Amino acid sequence: MPPTAPRRSRAHQIAEQIRDAIIEARFDFGEPISEESLAAAFEVSRTPVREALGQLQMQELVEVRPRAGTFVFTPTMADITALNEYRLLLEVQAAHLAIVRNQVALARDLAPLVTRLQRAVTEEDTPAIGRLDTQVHRIIVAHADNEYLLRGYDMILPRAACLRAQLSRRLTHEPHWAFGEYENLAGFVRRGEIDKLVATLTDNSQRTGELYRQVFLDGAEPVDTEISRLRARLTGA
Repeated sequence: MPPTAPRRSRAHQIAEQIRDAIIEARFDFGEPISEESLAAAFEVSRTPVREALGQLQMQELVEVRPRAGTFVFTPTMADITALNEYRLLLEVQAAHLAIVRNQVALARDLAPLVTRLQRAVTEEDTPAIGRLDTQVHRIIVAHADNEYLLRGYDMILPRAACLRAQLSRRLTHEPHWAFGEYENLAGFVRRGEIDKLVATLTDNSQRTGELYRQVFLDGAEPVDTEISRLRARLTGA
């Protein structure tokens, strides 16, 4: 085995843990990420940490500012709007293809996800709501059977998931409309009601976009502002 393989593998593991922490909003927008602190938390040298941050920079989850350091990305309202619009375009096209190509499989796979999402909403399990909401949307794209469409969607998914998690942190409760039509998604697919499926996706996107504008333009602080120790935040403990 080449001598550099273990280091690269460790860098990938570190990148995955930091990525999960950012996506799950355990770091706030614009928060500085110290190479030295990360190296101490992971008990490694700074080299694999630097490589890990380089991977996250390629995913646009962190920003490297010369002579200032590395920071969690900070989206502008224009960024949020553009991302929301692009995501909807991909989802609508994917929905049409998925109904034609994988109608039965999509209906089958959506049903348990929606059930789990509704349970998470009832239990006010915010991390689970974010993960399952992301999975519901992605599974529609995956069933389109178009690798380029899925690749484009996966390219924006980390940022989209992070925005969703940051939004949840700033809300005292999920708005009543957020998942109101989700229970019908599998039925829409099963009956081939593409217009209703697209209308649900569109309505959710538009309402979420408006909520982004209300929350982030108002500068609302996260409901839970307690800063945990770095190691706990990275591991999700």
